[in-house]
Amino acid sequence: MNHKFILPLSDESPIRYDLKMAVPLMAVLACSNIATDAKNWIYSNYMQLVCRKRLSKIIKYNHFHIYDAQNIFVFRRFRIINQNDCQKQNILQDFLRYINEENYIYVKLDRYYLSNFTGYNENHILHTECIYGYDIIQRELYSIGFPNLSNGKLEKTIIKFDDFINALNSTIKIKKRIVVTLDMLNKEQKFEFNYNTVFQQLEYYVNSVLPIEHICETNKDKYTVFSWDFPINQIYGISAANRLTEMIPDLVKRKQFSRVRIMLQALLEFEELMFERLSFLYKNNCFTQESKHLIDSYKEIVKKYEIIRNIFIKYEYQQEPERLKKIQNLLYNNQNEEKEIISKLIYSESNIANTSKSKSFQKKLKKIFIRFRNVFYYYFYFSTKQILKSIWCILTDYKKDVKK
Repeated sequence: MNHKFILPLSDESPIRYDLKMAVPLMAVLACSNIATDAKNWIYSNYMQLVCRKRLSKIIKYNHFHIYDAQNIFVFRRFRIINQNDCQKQNILQDFLRYINEENYIYVKLDRYYLSNFTGYNENHILHTECIYGYDIIQRELYSIGFPNLSNGKLEKTIIKFDDFINALNSTIKIKKRIVVTLDMLNKEQKFEFNYNTVFQQLEYYVNSVLPIEHICETNKDKYTVFSWDFPINQIYGISAANRLTEMIPDLVKRKQFSRVRIMLQALLEFEELMFERLSFLYKNNCFTQESKHLIDSYKEIVKKYEIIRNIFIKYEYQQEPERLKKIQNLLYNNQNEEKEIISKLIYSESNIANTSKSKSFQKKLKKIFIRFRNVFYYYFYFSTKQILKSIWCILTDYKKDVKK
């Protein structure tokens, strides 16, 4: 075993608010063999917003997310650790071995024992950290996460071996057992950018739908059908952003300021990535020259989302009602402008280049048939407005295709 081993991580990641989304992206972007394919995949995903229909009573629960597609460049597996495992003297050696095998490790630790972390020697805060390296001589682990929960910044830190063992033992004593997640890069994976797929996903986003078969395709190894994140409980697309705007006053009343800040940060990162995606499509001649002003307008929208987040940070300290109303009005205006711009880009004949329409009628009909099959299958079990809305979109697509 090497006395020091550190797995590579890029300094950049399009998503930073969620650790288990951010680290895999930082890892693949740091790998030169797959970085280009990874960027193509990133621009083809993370095009949906997801929001719970109702507020949860769980204080630590985030109601609003960027839709997390299964990262095809990562092999993810799990290991359960219980109290018997912690009594073994080689539990630390197991973690070092995982890193040596090029696994990024996500493990929940008790921050009471971690210096330079929120809660050190004060509160037993159980929080997930990612371990990506070690130094045996210095007896240190290299981690990345959110050490300072008040600022919500993704940062790299160092954890001493003894502190790590104490934090792990305490977590297992409290939780009885924990699930450790291991991520390994798939360095042979390739991905070819398909602008037709991207245009379709943009259409889903504008129409606030996420078809059942898309969830099945992008999360085939996740158990989403009977869990809390099944579509029966969710709102998608721009409507999800609208729902977040409606939720903010209730979340503020519950004093969940950090949750609102995290969700506004997620919205900002989503919009930043959307602007990069639209710029990428423009550079690759998917849009005409006439659409340049629309993409420039979208950049202004991104700046406004950053202003909104900063206004809320100020609101946390002063809590002026007028400032909260201003945030809601700005969010509504931004969402309306965003919908208008994307709709013009994907529906206007003058903005779309001819190459982006090359899709055979036969393939479209086949895809429509699959959508019908999946939607009606789930409708048999769950009668929801969301699924009915999805059926309506299928019928609309069919009508368009027949006209063509």
